[in-house]
Amino acid sequence: MRVLLVEPDYRKFSEKARKRAQQTKAGLQKRPEDEVLWYPPLGLMKLATFHKMRGDEVKFVSGCDKSLFKESDLFSPASLWDRVYISTLFTFEWKRTIETIKFYRDAVGGSIHKIYVGGIMGSLMPKEIFEETGIQPVTGILSFPKQIDLEGDENIDMLPPDYEILDPYLYGINDTYYAYTTRGCRRSCKYCGVPEIEPSYVEYIDIKRVISELRNVLPQLEKECSAVIINK
Repeated sequence: MRVLLVEPDYRKFSEKARKRAQQTKAGLQKRPEDEVLWYPPLGLMKLATFHKMRGDEVKFVSGCDKSLFKESDLFSPASLWDRVYISTLFTFEWKRTIETIKFYRDAVGGSIHKIYVGGIMGSLMPKEIFEETGIQPVTGILSFPKQIDLEGDENIDMLPPDYEILDPYLYGINDTYYAYTTRGCRRSCKYCGVPEIEPSYVEYIDIKRVISELRNVLPQLEKECSAVIINK
């Protein structure tokens, strides 16, 4: 199975950010600290781990990448993906996110049933996204394969993120590793979207297994990173 993971090209990847990344790669400037780089898309990273465990081909891109597939003609078939997962972030990125979703319909031959949308905006505005694209987002936490029409009993949310799919010159993943130790919230503030995204409050999540698995695939975790950044 060929799987494409897509993060819409939010404002973080401005020309300034891309130029800085190119200069860093070329050794023209010092690598920025992780704090000034962008927070990684953990949901897509866990999906990368999930699909690689199944032997699938996985690729991550940011924005609408026209180089990933070719339109079919009389002499060559279209280069299609079996599945496309698109993350969403804040609701004020509506226009850019919808444009991205519509763009990747061609990557699966127009079959919207092969496109899966999740994340913050997808959980807060599923009806609006469905009306605009015909795609019903996966809302809340992605825990089980059946939520994405696959068989299996893996807890996707507890899988270690795949850091290898990201560009370390754009994302804060150079000496920083991420995990959830809680989910949800005791409070129900009217202005907050957490109760809709994570309706069940989980006071404690044991991440020792995730750390152990990360050490197996990222030996530098033991040598270079003195702490795992905890997202609460």
